[in-house]
Amino acid sequence: MRNNQMKYSMRIVAILLLIALLAAGCAETAILAPDPLAIRLHTERQAEYLADKFGAVASYADGTKELSRPLPALIKLSDDPNEYLQVEYSESVTFDDPFVLPVTAGTAEIYNLKVGVTYYYRGIKASGERGEIGAIRADAALPRNLFIDGVTNARDLGGYETPNGKVRQGLLYRTAKLNKNKTEAPTPLITEGGIDTMLNVLKVKTEIDLRLVEDNEIGGLTASVLGPTVTYLNCPMTYGANMPFANDDSIRKIFRTLSQKESYPLFFHCSIGTDRTGFIAFLALTLLGVSAEEIYRDYLFSNFGKIGRNRSVLNVMVHSLFLSQQEGEDYAEKAENYLLNLGVTEAEIEAFRDIMIEKK
Repeated sequence: MRNNQMKYSMRIVAILLLIALLAAGCAETAILAPDPLAIRLHTERQAEYLADKFGAVASYADGTKELSRPLPALIKLSDDPNEYLQVEYSESVTFDDPFVLPVTAGTAEIYNLKVGVTYYYRGIKASGERGEIGAIRADAALPRNLFIDGVTNARDLGGYETPNGKVRQGLLYRTAKLNKNKTEAPTPLITEGGIDTMLNVLKVKTEIDLRLVEDNEIGGLTASVLGPTVTYLNCPMTYGANMPFANDDSIRKIFRTLSQKESYPLFFHCSIGTDRTGFIAFLALTLLGVSAEEIYRDYLFSNFGKIGRNRSVLNVMVHSLFLSQQEGEDYAEKAENYLLNLGVTEAEIEAFRDIMIEKK
């Protein structure tokens, strides 16, 4: 009897110790997860447009200047400019798979945060010692425009709400070209810093190039200027009023690629990332169930890039007019039927949706 009582008492003590350890662990986690500081990613001009009607873009940008870049998150780590050499940041409070950047005069400059997502950061000293953990959270305003040095008109197609859930960020990007057109040898426009951003921050695996081959529009390109780790696919498309009818093979190939999980993260582009790129973005977002107003605004945000001239809402509304003639109860269904008629399969469409939608 006495032995049984002792065993019982020891079990109680063990349980109490376990509860104490768990409580200490929870307390530590609470300390490691401070309230995030709100960060604004859009410039004042961009923010003013996003607060205005989507068709009012000409009042803010006309496509002739590079205005498409976001603001960085500026994080003051120390008043001592020499205390920290680097900063690490992550979406995880335990710093799983962190990004590491240099620190200048005690301040870290971080670009391309996901919108509405909390990030945790801490400084790193020369000794390797880590500083206190802080947190930042970018506001939820869309689109998530990107800074890729040497590339204009770049943004994420994620973050939008749909009837079935939110479109995931960090998977599907649209940009302008990365190399010059019509050159004998590939001549990059993207800088080494831009390449580093695409490979190590955006973690791109696939490039879909919509430029034409027959007039050497792609500039002699046969592989991605990002290097051998990125799969390069040329899906040449003509543009103009006949675009929805003259690019069956390329559109089938594009959506077959979008249905394959191993393709992601992925970006697609033409020359300036507006017309052919805009049509593919229109189809993809419509298929996912993003609202027409948000799709139009994403298209018109191209005017903040250096695209040569202004684009109006009519340039994208014509795609809605085209889809309105397809069968279907809503535009997502009409986009699906259009793609099915081109030979894209139901399985490919559903796979694309499963990849891109974070279900409610």
